[in-house]
Amino acid sequence: MKFHIQSPYQPTGDQPKAIEQLVAGIEKEKQYQTLLGVTGSGKSIGYDDQVFIIEEKNGHKISTVIPIGPFLDKAIQEGDIPQSPHKEGKARYYTQSYNPYSGLVDIFPISAFTRHQAPSKMFHLITDCGRSITLTGDHNLWVLRDGEVTLIKTDEAKVSDAVPIPLEIPFENNVKEYTVDTLEVLKGLPLFVDGSSSIQAFILKNGPKSFAKIFSEQSKKNPYSKLFAIRQNIRGKGIQVDTFLQLLKETKKFDNLWQPEKATIGARSKNHRLPAQIQLDNNWLRFIGYFLAEGCCQKRYIILANYHKDIRKFIEDFLLKTKIPSDNNQYAR
Repeated sequence: MKFHIQSPYQPTGDQPKAIEQLVAGIEKEKQYQTLLGVTGSGKSIGYDDQVFIIEEKNGHKISTVIPIGPFLDKAIQEGDIPQSPHKEGKARYYTQSYNPYSGLVDIFPISAFTRHQAPSKMFHLITDCGRSITLTGDHNLWVLRDGEVTLIKTDEAKVSDAVPIPLEIPFENNVKEYTVDTLEVLKGLPLFVDGSSSIQAFILKNGPKSFAKIFSEQSKKNPYSKLFAIRQNIRGKGIQVDTFLQLLKETKKFDNLWQPEKATIGARSKNHRLPAQIQLDNNWLRFIGYFLAEGCCQKRYIILANYHKDIRKFIEDFLLKTKIPSDNNQYAR
């Protein structure tokens, strides 16, 4: 079967010779051919630009967002990456890619990496939502222009163009859970800890006098009025965070009866509290990411604005699950 190329463009410069050599290679049934270009003329991004990479090595996949330059320097030096499609590296790499025909984003393998000297002029592309990238002027760029998905060069971009961006990055569940000791983070602030269940377990084991003695040494306040409030579960049961940390130290975490998952820290109002210990899993990190991207901090609360129904659903479910008090204004514009 013969193929005929229909194009309004005509080969220029050394392109006719290159085309002739490539055709000759195809006719000789060469499986691999490399088209060499002038150093610095390739389509590239900046050395410090962040890229999303999935590394598959020794049967494990690790997702990361990393500057492309240092990543390539290290990986090429260690022989991890392929520098041509027919040479295998020690690892396989994948990334997200936009399919202009389906309009979908999916994960595809990276066939090869190249690096070369940057040209004298590059372009810094910035979106309205704050994302940015440095590109060579001839780098391919898909945009939505006049209602149609169009392939352009970077130097042809217009302010009115819309660039396709994924809603989320599909990390390969390699995020290790990290425990945040909320009491240590918030020490020194005028906040109060409700650790009633652990304190009552300690008193049941050691008697009230043992707690009263240590509490009075640390807070200089009447320990029995505090014990009464704790037992009756009434206002005044909270202990100032710095005092509570000293109690944990002096009692050796209430004789190892300390249960941070049942304790909270916050203001005097029971509606404004956080867990004494937070497991930073994927959901917490995702919520923090949304706040960093689209949130702001006021004097007594934070605001997180988003109109996307799936993102709003996640935020609402997360706040409900973590028992963080919130108001949902779905009509705000």
